Amino acid sequence: MLFEPWGTAGMRDWLHFTRQAAAGLPAGSARVSSAENLSIPTPWDGLSPAERSPDNRYDRRRAVEVVCSELADLFPTAYVLIVTRGFRSAIVSNYSQYIRSGGSRPPYSPEPYFGRHEDALISFDYDFLLSLYSERFGGRLLVLPYELLQDDPRAFCGRIEDLLGIAHHPLPSEVVNSGLSREELSWYPRFTNLLLKAPIGDRNRRRIGARYLRALNNRRLQSLATLLQKVWPKPLVDVGAVPDSVLERFRGKAESLRENALYADYRAEYLLDA
Repeated sequence: MLFEPWGTAGMRDWLHFTRQAAAGLPAGSARVSSAENLSIPTPWDGLSPAERSPDNRYDRRRAVEVVCSELADLFPTAYVLIVTRGFRSAIVSNYSQYIRSGGSRPPYSPEPYFGRHEDALISFDYDFLLSLYSERFGGRLLVLPYELLQDDPRAFCGRIEDLLGIAHHPLPSEVVNSGLSREELSWYPRFTNLLLKAPIGDRNRRRIGARYLRALNNRRLQSLATLLQKVWPKPLVDVGAVPDSVLERFRGKAESLRENALYADYRAEYLLDA
């Protein structure tokens, strides 16, 4: 199986494809593309929060439809894996990504992904997303809960292996792109705001900001955030802190998963409980 991070169909680019052929390398039993933004497309993909225009409005529902249609046209016989995540956990995870990219807004503010903005309702409208892909890819669509990957990685991978007819390979033990801790989620926005408001001039702010963002992504400030939380405790951001008023906006957007046996143990996470 061939996979290239940030690539397409197991390739970094077309030259990668030709070099493989010229070198006589095996084609592989499957070529894999993976990108969260395929299901959550935005016009500011790849930009930091500071670079995004707050006035850049667009039709996200239409964007999702276009991506699905384009993928079906480009890869009509492909298999599609959609991994869902329970709403509380998804909200905090996306906030974590926002903070790591230099965001400074408090959680659950009127900002995409945090549960109040209309775009967030489309991003995690699983019924809408699954309906689109089921119509275009039919039985080649596989839907799995992220919670199963946490609880039973072998069972999670086994579903994919069975679908593609590939041999089992154990997952690597390293954790990739782990979410920020509660202390980091509480203090990093404060650090970012200090940088944004510091009287150091735009040139210095950009220079220091680039190094600061690398420190955030490498989590070099975790110890400082933990220490500050002990000295000056602040309200912590975690799954349990997601307000019910935010969460309830997502109720009814995962009904298509109700009868899926893989979700039987996770219905509460998808608001499918009584």
